[in-house]
Amino acid sequence: MKNSFIKNQSLINQAIVEYSSEAILVLGPFDGDERGPEILYVNEAYTLITGFTEEEAVGQRFMFIQGDAPIPAFKDMAFQDILSHIEQEHYFEKQISVTAKNGMEKWLSISIYPIQECEGEYGFTAAIIRDVTTAKDYENELRYAKDESEKANQAKTDFLANMSHELRTPMNSILGMTEMLMEDDNLNDEGREMLKTVYQSSAHLLTILNDVLDISKIEAGGVDLEHIDFDARDLINSVVGGLNSLATEKSLTFTNTFMQDNDIFLRGDPTRLSRILTNLIGNAIKYTDEGSIEVITSAVSNGPENTILDVVVKDTG
Repeated sequence: MKNSFIKNQSLINQAIVEYSSEAILVLGPFDGDERGPEILYVNEAYTLITGFTEEEAVGQRFMFIQGDAPIPAFKDMAFQDILSHIEQEHYFEKQISVTAKNGMEKWLSISIYPIQECEGEYGFTAAIIRDVTTAKDYENELRYAKDESEKANQAKTDFLANMSHELRTPMNSILGMTEMLMEDDNLNDEGREMLKTVYQSSAHLLTILNDVLDISKIEAGGVDLEHIDFDARDLINSVVGGLNSLATEKSLTFTNTFMQDNDIFLRGDPTRLSRILTNLIGNAIKYTDEGSIEVITSAVSNGPENTILDVVVKDTG
């Protein structure tokens, strides 16, 4: 059986080439012609892929495979460069855009390999061509979808940033005016409670707007942390004071304790620290129906220019 296979190996190889779904071309030795070597053989798959028959292709130069493309597919690489690449890598591969006989543009993946002659010299080459038009179209569709998605995401980020800025200005005005009205001595208890509700709701909405603005900045890669001096004691007292009314409404015990009596001066981003504490304490109040909320702050020196601020929020919720 083995001897029979070896005896018929040439016929088997020929059948594999002729009935392959990939186009196979045999190219003659390169003679320096800028159009490449002569095409000596093409199989039937070449006709199915390009529309050009064996009679039309054989005898033409290698560049014939690009069809009637207005721009040479190998404009950036002469065939001598292809041969040099083959000598180094033992093969050459490239995807090119060509024009089929019917005028349709196609994407082909071309692999070129050397064919060893009986004397051991390389002169002839074989080109294997696959039609990758469908895969290329799918790739282009994915790239287009990705670009559109990125544009939509950028538009969303820009919208959030612009809306946050536009809404924060009037919201700060509402908070300021409400606070001024609450200080009016002629205001009765009912009116004061109503204004307090307006103030608390506005403050809560402003916190949400600030969070939205932070998200949009993060997505845009535009978050810059501040490095300014601030008093952490004043900042924490301010946050606790702003949320005290929420705890009072739920009849919760709300305590704010500092383990040191002295001021706590730090350098960093007080705005975002305030926002973090507001979210932590606000959640503690939100999810505690009865009991207490404790805020415990300590500052530990860790060198002449380094202080560790430890803020603990404890709740019974």
